[in-house]
Amino acid sequence: PELVSAQKELLEAYERRESNPSLYRAARQKLINWEISETIIDNIIEDGKPRRNFDIHSHRSGYVTRRHVSVGDHIHFAEPIFEVADLSSVWIEFEAYENDLSGLAEGDSVSFTVRSHPGETYSGQVTYIDPILDDRRRTATVRAEAENTNGDLKPNMLAKGTVSSSVAGGKAQLQVPASAVMWTGERSLVYVENSNSERTSFSAREVLLGQRVGNSYIIKEGLEEDERVVVHGNFMIDSAAQLADKLSMMNP
Repeated sequence: PELVSAQKELLEAYERRESNPSLYRAARQKLINWEISETIIDNIIEDGKPRRNFDIHSHRSGYVTRRHVSVGDHIHFAEPIFEVADLSSVWIEFEAYENDLSGLAEGDSVSFTVRSHPGETYSGQVTYIDPILDDRRRTATVRAEAENTNGDLKPNMLAKGTVSSSVAGGKAQLQVPASAVMWTGERSLVYVENSNSERTSFSAREVLLGQRVGNSYIIKEGLEEDERVVVHGNFMIDSAAQLADKLSMMNP
């Protein structure tokens, strides 16, 4: 009804545009503010009567993801009619564990895969890291943005990603495979090959761990570069060390 009234005001103001041009401009601007195009406004004036049917154009091109109305529904001012999404670029939301967050930063590169396109790898960039942790899952949402020009990536797909991050400002740091580390409560053990032994033997070494990086741990203390560590079979070696009453998981 307000739209019909506004058109009537426009037609009346148009008739008096010579004597009261400001009123005509105001009536025209009122329809423009409602996003009625200049062309349609001119057509209303040309027809000399209010229109009852209008084409409503979306602010952007894309796909209709939700429809809030049906044919014949009455809508109110500012009530949403459709939801339209431009899928030429998409957000990918990942769950990052609490102990991985210190190695993540906005701007990091992400490579990821989706189940529906096996063998294909896509790339994006981290644009947001949720400052609040999920207290049940112990994860935070990490959002990346990626181009989707060919439409492969669709809403609600499952994705798995790997972040390329520069830890500690890009400084070189000592790392060992995660399978080499044995946890003993507050202690962490790594079995190291004895280089000065005539036959192959190993000794347990307590280490101070840094953060986990992919399938490796950063070693802050306890190992030196080029030392060889056991990555498979360390539980068997630890059992033998316990029987010999040597340093082991159960024998500090």
